Amino acid sequence: MKVVFYPEFNSIEEFSDIYFRAVWHFNHVQDFDVEFLVNSSVAVAKRALPKSFDSDIGRIEEDFYKRVNINKSPESFKQSIESADIVMKWQETEEVNNFVSRLKNKKVYRVDPSRVRQEGSFYIQSVFDSSTQLTDQIRESKGKFQNLVEKLGDFDSSWVLATGPSVEEYKHFDFDNSLVIACNSTVLDDDLFDKASPKILVFADPIFHFGVSRYAAEFRKIVLKRLKTSDINIVIPLKYYSLLTSVFSEYSDRIIGIEFDNKIDFNLDLRSLFKVKTTSNILTLLLLPLATTFAKSVNVLGCDGRPFENDDYFWGHGKSVQINSEMDNIQEVHPGFFKIDYNEYYFEHCHILDVMVSKAYKSGIKIQHKASSFIPALRDTFALPVKELAFDHAVIIEPDGMGTNGHYVPWHNQLIGELKRAKKNITVLCNKKQNTTLYEAEAVNIFTSHSWAISRSDWSKKKDFADHASYKKFASELEAYLEENKSKYSGKVLTLFCYYGSIQIIDILNKLKRKSKNLGIDLRFSVCLFHESVILDSKQKTPKLPPQSRTILLEAMAQRDVYNIRSVTKRLSVFFYDKIEVEIPFMANPLPASKDTPVTKRSNNQFTVLFPCALREEKGSEIVKEFARFISADNRDITMLSKPLVDVEENVEKGLCYISEELDNEAYRSLLLNSDVIVIPYLAPQFTYRTSGIIVDAMLAGKPVITIQGTWLSDIVRTYKFGLSIKYFSPYSLMSAINTIRKNGSFFCSNAKSSFEKYNEQNSWKNLVDEMFAVSNCQTN
Repeated sequence: MKVVFYPEFNSIEEFSDIYFRAVWHFNHVQDFDVEFLVNSSVAVAKRALPKSFDSDIGRIEEDFYKRVNINKSPESFKQSIESADIVMKWQETEEVNNFVSRLKNKKVYRVDPSRVRQEGSFYIQSVFDSSTQLTDQIRESKGKFQNLVEKLGDFDSSWVLATGPSVEEYKHFDFDNSLVIACNSTVLDDDLFDKASPKILVFADPIFHFGVSRYAAEFRKIVLKRLKTSDINIVIPLKYYSLLTSVFSEYSDRIIGIEFDNKIDFNLDLRSLFKVKTTSNILTLLLLPLATTFAKSVNVLGCDGRPFENDDYFWGHGKSVQINSEMDNIQEVHPGFFKIDYNEYYFEHCHILDVMVSKAYKSGIKIQHKASSFIPALRDTFALPVKELAFDHAVIIEPDGMGTNGHYVPWHNQLIGELKRAKKNITVLCNKKQNTTLYEAEAVNIFTSHSWAISRSDWSKKKDFADHASYKKFASELEAYLEENKSKYSGKVLTLFCYYGSIQIIDILNKLKRKSKNLGIDLRFSVCLFHESVILDSKQKTPKLPPQSRTILLEAMAQRDVYNIRSVTKRLSVFFYDKIEVEIPFMANPLPASKDTPVTKRSNNQFTVLFPCALREEKGSEIVKEFARFISADNRDITMLSKPLVDVEENVEKGLCYISEELDNEAYRSLLLNSDVIVIPYLAPQFTYRTSGIIVDAMLAGKPVITIQGTWLSDIVRTYKFGLSIKYFSPYSLMSAINTIRKNGSFFCSNAKSSFEKYNEQNSWKNLVDEMFAVSNCQTN
């Protein structure tokens, strides 16, 4: 395997720095043929191990040097780079990047220590990606793990010891009869090691544990000491296995490498599947999977986290379990690593841990942090989930309603009614053109645009969407309202709710949250991601997200005592997880308008098929038109009720009745109640992820429904068995479904009459308010 370092080294200092990194990471790889391009003026004989590096590297350097090729001929090197398998790009400049981008069929690894955060990891990754021994390493490790399981047995409880300040409270706990798993430099503390007697040690950081610095060297000395004086076993990611077993060859029988797999779910039992899901933190990557493998009760110390607003470092560490004397050293050796958005890393960790602990809870595993922690998933007790409407005032963001058209006003008035039953103060922030008296609560004209204008426009899907004037206007109007009402809301807990929400709106709320201290208001946010479910182009098969969606959502999802984010359907929740690995629960979808509207049941001898939908392309307008022609031509014994069909109206004479475009709630309910079958021909992908209030209205009316396969509506029909979901080819497809329902009327009608009550058990307005406004110490949805 030919490995070349590019570009050229023009000084002995440049060469020594990169060369000795290569010595450490590649010396144990016998099939690597390594070559450096060095300027002819550089005397490589004067190479010297940097003082900041592990001194042990100097002991293996001479053997490595005999194997490498120092190339001082640019012309000769051109041939070498053409025949190379791997290019180690040690300098990030525009010129270098342009050159490397033109290379074909090469694996390129970015190892500039000043500009690349994962520089240390990429050395290790290059070895792992090129290894021909992975199958053997997995088999060896799995065998060693099985032996360890048999040796240790099962435990009533396990302990996870991490490096946060609270780990120093170990003195107050009894570790007898428990399996203790330690991580990283916790093994530095002699008293902790003696009292807790950990049986497993895990570590996985490419620079702190497997790097070239004096810090990493000191850590490895501690690990070697523990291997010599105890029976502790080491579990590490598989990609580090070949390096560590070469460094600690005498103890390789106690070193276990475990494979990563990003496609699997969180694995809580390594005996069943010897793999872990890829995550960026040692707690979720190895500690918890190991702890839950051996016990159903998991105690944790040392995962303290930090307040979300403190973003100057990852978090604090216990003084007795940190190599404090070498912290400056590791930052000197790996400066690029510390150029990181600490908030982004922390948000991701908090969300992943939340999901993982919730999964454990549902599996009957109890995970408890035995000291105070700022991480929401560890701060709360998961044994007793409690929900409480713990806020003083609800502010409903409703920029879309214009008059009484659509479900906007009825939907929000239903919500207002439920919040009033919970004795909450409510304010609606609506469009400046809306009539405020339509809402059954105080309403204020705030917004100049609709939610879809900043959520579905082409510009809103680009990385720089926050620079658009419409976005800024929407954000400034919301902030101005809060600024003007500071005294009204001062000292109160204020929940901002938005049903027609989006990633763009969450981004606005994230920024508002950061400013909330200046406003003097304790803000909470409750948002349904509705607009991500809307697809209007049939060629677009899945929702389209802006590039930074994951970062925006993680900031919100991590702070689950402040934010409550839901997707509008289960299909959308699955999409988010598959696309960007953010797990978002889905919201209840209740009856849009009051079910108390008086409706008269009329006798009707004609079998009536109702098409109550607006005739738009994504709502199946072509299906409706085709069926209208079919009914008229074939003189079927049914009546078809539909909105006016402008382009076919003159040709239709029989079997078709029109319904008004403008219906009040009573007339609308009457249509549903007096029909025999309701057809909602909404199409996929436009309604694959999107809800419809019409189907819930149909359930209330107790009528069988026909939907099109691949939509959310078809999921509901199949779940509650009150109709049919069809694959549409022609009007015969629809006619066949209608006849099936007609022939089996008692079955479908019986299910239709009971479907609403079953559906409403999980989708009532009370459930929606409990989900979206309650503060919960356990997300179990």
